[in-house]
Amino acid sequence: MQCLVWHVGNKWAHQRFNVLLMIGLTAVLAVWLSWPVVWPALSVALDAGHGGKDPGAIGQSGLYEKTVTLQVARLVQELLIAAGVEALLTRDSDARLDTTQRRDLLARVGIAEEAQVDLLISIHCNAFRLSSVRGPSTFYQAGSAQGKALATHIQQALIAAMGYGRQEPHADDHLITRVSSMPAVIVELGYLTNPADERLLADENFHRRIAQGIVDGILNYAAAPND
Repeated sequence: MQCLVWHVGNKWAHQRFNVLLMIGLTAVLAVWLSWPVVWPALSVALDAGHGGKDPGAIGQSGLYEKTVTLQVARLVQELLIAAGVEALLTRDSDARLDTTQRRDLLARVGIAEEAQVDLLISIHCNAFRLSSVRGPSTFYQAGSAQGKALATHIQQALIAAMGYGRQEPHADDHLITRVSSMPAVIVELGYLTNPADERLLADENFHRRIAQGIVDGILNYAAAPND
């Protein structure tokens, strides 16, 4: 009888231990999932296109490209930092970085190179002679496999966030993507020459959706080891 009592008691203690262990593991998992995702050694330079006396494209309502790009770049930086990614801005005010367009672009790349970042994302708004053309576009340097992979992830995430646009990124030749040593892309958020796009690009809530799309694309790229 005494042996039976010991066996029952031992079995109950064992079950209690298992329950407490599961509770403890569940609590640890919940805390771990609540932490920001840390992406080891990932750093990003965010380049808000244009600035100062160079407004970039201008919409019919008077919306400046330079204003939209800076607002979105700041949001992308905020979201990346929250995800545990180091993120810096090439400009954080309405200013041009040098006297000519070429020198200005080279200065932006120079900031990214000096900081030795892993990725360079240059943010712009588009313009075209046909006002019917709209949607986001992402450009990479022709011949750059890493640039193409980064552009593909960002373009797909942008379309998912915005709900429209063409899936494939574009290969092209731009100074920023050509001279940078790290994978670099140019993200065109939409067309200021399209009335619908211009209305959206003036909306701060839409800015956050765009910013989240860019961040999702960057993190998807970072999490894809085979790209």
